[in-house]
Amino acid sequence: MQHALRPYATAGVALVGAGLVAVTPAVAPMQANFLARDVALTAGFSDFIDPFVAAYNTAQDNIAQMMASYDAAPHIGFTQAMNNLTGYLQSMSDDPTTIPAMVSAIQTDLKNAWSAITLMNASQDTISDVIRHTMDSSYTVGNLSGGHEIIFNQVPGFLPEDQAATLTPIINFLGSPMSAIMLASVSPWIAPWVAMGNSWGEIFDALRDGDSSAALQSLINIPASMFDASLNGVTLDLDGLLPSINDSGFLPEGMEMTHLDFALGGWFSTGGHVTADPMHILDADGNEIAQAPASGGSIFNSIGFNLNTGVTLSPTIDAPSDAIGPLGAWLGLSQVIGSQLGWGSWSGKDPIFSIPAPEGFVVDDGAGSSMADSFDFGDLLQDLGLVG
Repeated sequence: MQHALRPYATAGVALVGAGLVAVTPAVAPMQANFLARDVALTAGFSDFIDPFVAAYNTAQDNIAQMMASYDAAPHIGFTQAMNNLTGYLQSMSDDPTTIPAMVSAIQTDLKNAWSAITLMNASQDTISDVIRHTMDSSYTVGNLSGGHEIIFNQVPGFLPEDQAATLTPIINFLGSPMSAIMLASVSPWIAPWVAMGNSWGEIFDALRDGDSSAALQSLINIPASMFDASLNGVTLDLDGLLPSINDSGFLPEGMEMTHLDFALGGWFSTGGHVTADPMHILDADGNEIAQAPASGGSIFNSIGFNLNTGVTLSPTIDAPSDAIGPLGAWLGLSQVIGSQLGWGSWSGKDPIFSIPAPEGFVVDDGAGSSMADSFDFGDLLQDLGLVG
């Protein structure tokens, strides 16, 4: 098994390095051999405003998803901590002989919560639990799984012995909820400029192909693209690094990386493409009454990649990048802390995360209107007569 998993571990080390490169990407030289074409200025006001409308409505959908995640367990990290503390204090009040045990339990809760935030000094059991809230894993019928989780799990075991003690905490941090918060704190500021760079790339490609209309449309869409990236995030394509990675000799023979990108979140990027999604909400009798989206992510989960592994058990691994913003990152952190303090449970062999229904929880029958349905930016523009 160790031999079979070695290629995944090696690929994981490469991905970690690529993720760090993505934070400070190099600017590729621009092609200058364009064909001159007459440009017809036919774009109207609707062509300019429609992308803004789409970006706004996408942000509303994202907000609605995060609200559904929050409503399934409002401020769960704090709530679970207070519930535990109340129980410990009540036990000490009822029976003073339990004071040493309760003090020990409080210390254990604090240790579990703190180690789960960064994963740098966490036990393997804590890491295995937390990464289900911070990265995805596509489970298969066999004894291997695809996605970010398998790559992440195998990296520490194959590090050089003289460097493992130093590198393992860093790799663990890249999969922690704190890494998501750090990334999300800067991504909304960087994402618009990445979107502008992507738009200029589209313009140059269109001009090189002689498609002046597409170039004009991309130029017109630059402000909307930056607006959309600020709200909903953007993907930085790193396929330009593939030749260097594949030719470096670092990947095992027969393994090839076919795609690489890095997702930068906007203010309302949801994250949540994690193993714990969806959360299964149970009533007092243990019956499932609803499902809710999970929140969370990490720097490692923001790296998107496709690998041709050359391994029979799992010939390809496809792991899409998942952009996470500040709200989604903080929601994910709260859910991680809550789960480490006793909220929710995993059952069976499948990664099913079951949670108790919060007090006053109402099952959505589909008749109500969500925040995303209550207001439409496009309708407002039509009412004002700005668009037809």
